[in-house]
Amino acid sequence: MQNKIKISAKCADGEWSNSQEFLFVQGIETDSRKDCKGKMFLALEGDKFDGHNFIDLAIKNGAVAICANKSHKGIYNVPILYVKDSLEAYQNLANAHRKSLSAQVIGITGSCGKTSSKDILKSILSSIFGENAICATIANTNNHIGVPQNLLRLTKAHKYAIIEMGTNHPGEIEILSKIAEPDIAMISSIGHSHIENFGTVENIAKEKLSIMKYANKNAKLFLPWNCKKYISNENIVTFGEDSHSDWKMEYIKSDIESSEFKVNNHKALWHIPGKHQALNATCAIAICAELGIDIDVIIPFLKNIEISGMRMKIETINGIKWINDAYNANPESMRAAIDWFAEFSNGENITMILGDMLELGEKSEEYHKEILDYLQKKLPKSQIFTVGKMMRKANQSINNFIDSELAGLELKKLLKKNSIVFLKASRGIKLEKIIK
Repeated sequence: MQNKIKISAKCADGEWSNSQEFLFVQGIETDSRKDCKGKMFLALEGDKFDGHNFIDLAIKNGAVAICANKSHKGIYNVPILYVKDSLEAYQNLANAHRKSLSAQVIGITGSCGKTSSKDILKSILSSIFGENAICATIANTNNHIGVPQNLLRLTKAHKYAIIEMGTNHPGEIEILSKIAEPDIAMISSIGHSHIENFGTVENIAKEKLSIMKYANKNAKLFLPWNCKKYISNENIVTFGEDSHSDWKMEYIKSDIESSEFKVNNHKALWHIPGKHQALNATCAIAICAELGIDIDVIIPFLKNIEISGMRMKIETINGIKWINDAYNANPESMRAAIDWFAEFSNGENITMILGDMLELGEKSEEYHKEILDYLQKKLPKSQIFTVGKMMRKANQSINNFIDSELAGLELKKLLKKNSIVFLKASRGIKLEKIIK
């Protein structure tokens, strides 16, 4: 279905060059290099670019209207919406578009597990209602630009919008909550991710909980049982291994490519390993149940789910089995991965390649040391390599490489066929270069 977006001067807190109140466009584009046919080009200003310099290109590529800051002067042959701040206008227009449609918005945030939870929920709902009924965050577009971008993709055909919300500084989730106004909210986890910018886990919890700041009045918040201590709101639904959880997950077993678990005594088997992923699935099931879907209908669809990106991606190349979980990392997700391996191995024939965990603040070295000590304890027979300055600082007795490219060159000589290699680090380390 073709998208149709109402561009109102009032919503954008701006004024049209031709004095009209509004017009309809087929979308809003912020990249002048893309197909802008039938769309409005919105000129964003960044540290390294200024979209106002590319207005002519956007018009050449089919833009039928322009949104620009009032400070910009130019003469164009299409209507111009002049605003105080184009980013704020973008966010307000996305919010207005979201409210003009009937789709329920499910907002997801968390220190880790956001994208996996989104993928699981999207897959289940798509299997039940059809892919065209579900709009979900694309890739990692989960910030102050990405959230409006995804909401503006909504059409009348969509029944649900699954919107991922990320943060690395205080106050960001509140802004995203205001844009999306979620009908249902989920916190996948609360941990040490980006603690450098927040100071304490309690501050991180406060940031995550602000997803409810602009949520609809009767919105329910789904969060892990062990995070309940951070909130007194009665309108919450808990999930976890604790018997007091509203949705209890009982982990049965796992191997390298699948796992088995129970949710409220309903057995589930799927092709995604690890307890942490089973917990993400539990919350997705709980949300679907809140939407009125019977758990016996939900569980069979778990077998179809695939997690996007470099999240437990398994592939065999030249006789080596790679488990690529290098999209991101923090102490909690590192421990979860180590625990998963320890379920079925003491580390024999397994090579663990761990890279730096970034933005952990003044205790960073301590966190890295704890993870390496934990790894050696849980997987004593594993071969271990590390990548990055902080990993080297934490344990100088482990073979370390300064960056991923150098690690790739050296490990090509050291890794043996039929071995299993696991990769995990923060995004900035780019551990996937080792595979290449």
